[in-house]
Amino acid sequence: MDKEAAKLRLHELVSGNPDRVRIIRSEREIEALNIDKVVAGGALNIFDNYDEAMFEFISKCLAEGKEVAIQAAGPTKLIVHAAHGLWRVRPGSSTPSGGTGGGCFVATAACGDPFAPEVIVLSAFRDDVLLRTQLGNRFVRLYYAVSPTLAALIAQSAVLQHAARSLLVRPAVRLVSIFKREAE
Repeated sequence: MDKEAAKLRLHELVSGNPDRVRIIRSEREIEALNIDKVVAGGALNIFDNYDEAMFEFISKCLAEGKEVAIQAAGPTKLIVHAAHGLWRVRPGSSTPSGGTGGGCFVATAACGDPFAPEVIVLSAFRDDVLLRTQLGNRFVRLYYAVSPTLAALIAQSAVLQHAARSLLVRPAVRLVSIFKREAE
């Protein structure tokens, strides 16, 4: 399929199903995702940008009543998440917690539980410290741009989950603890 035909087809899918198909472009759209569904894998596929199979997959998911999120994964790949109840926050509504909503994608994938103590510590640090500074906001935006793809990969492998817990999550929690002690 050529680039223009693919763009037109994607536009038709999104505009024809505004409550069920979204292209993820911003932090707010990422926050609307039900992280439990993303981490659990639901239906997750990676396609080339103009792959006819992607449109067939999306059409099949819509026929099954699923919601679909489409996210760039580099210059030539797209990640497509599909599941029932994929959207935690409906279009136009605010996040339920009043904060940024949701936990840490990578920590949730690594721990396998959005309510794991590590996820809670890192989410609180994001809300209470990082989002209160310009540099912290930039870091969070970068994290939201990269982490869903990384979390989806981690969630699919016990080895990657263990590695992420050991090499990323636990050291980050230790740094947060040190920061809190120094701040007191």
